[in-house]
Order: sequence, then structure tokens, then C-alpha cells
Amino acid sequence: MSRELEGKNIAILVTNGFEQVEMTQPRQAFVDAGANTFVISPAGEQVQGWNHYDKADYFQKELIIGKENTQFSTYKGYSSNQKLFFWYSLAREMEQGNVVRVPNDYQLSPDAQQLLEAVMELEFSQKLVFIKDVVGLGAAQTTEEKV
Repeated sequence: MSRELEGKNIAILVTNGFEQVEMTQPRQAFVDAGANTFVISPAGEQVQGWNHYDKADYFQKELIIGKENTQFSTYKGYSSNQKLFFWYSLAREMEQGNVVRVPNDYQLSPDAQQLLEAVMELEFSQKLVFIKDVVGLGAAQTTEEKV
């Protein structure tokens, strides 16, 4: 097996109700290619996957909840603005195909497509609030860190 991703860090963003195989199979492929993977989520400490219409396994979030590792220690030291910039940069890099290349024929699930369309209709400032809430910055800010 090629180790072309050796030493790369890959964040896997999920929330409760994700289709389990759509996370576990790509995650295993990344690990097999030498990458470090981190499950992240705006949900609680654990997220639960689904197998079609049946509840499946629970997964412990690794990056945002504070599993002690180098990546989290760095992230934990960021201000709210730096965290927001991190997520924005990640989204831009994904859009450019530099982080995770999404196949050209990939189709979002109907629920994901509906969510994406709703987010795309938001005003810019509403998108920022949405992103902050999704990555858990809204409730965690101190007065000095507010954007």
C-alpha cells in the first residue's frame, strides 16, 4: 500500500446521524495511506453513525473535545478569531482541491444538499454566525475574544 499521505493530518467532520460507512471507509483508506485522522464534530463528546435507517456505532470526537495531542494543543491555544480563520482556510483549501479531493461525480445526500442550499442563501454575517456555532465558538467565547 502506498504511504503517499505519510505524516498528513486529516480532519473528518461529522455530526450525529451520519452514514457510518461514508466515514469509516474513507478514514481507513487515509490511515492505510499513512495519514493521521481526527474525528471532529459540533455535536457532544460522541457522535453516532447510522447504517441506513438503523443506529450504528458511537465515535469519540478527537480534536475539538480535547484529546491531548500536538494538533489539539495548538488548536486549543488559538483565539476565537484564529479558530474561525482555521475553519475558513480549511474550507478554501478543500474548495481548491488541496486538502481532500472530492470526486467530480460525488453527490450530496438530499439532507446535505438541503442544508448546503440553506447556508448558501444566508447573508455573509449570518454565514459567519452559522460557522461559529457549528464549530463551537459561539458559546465558548470570552468577552475579550468576541469577533
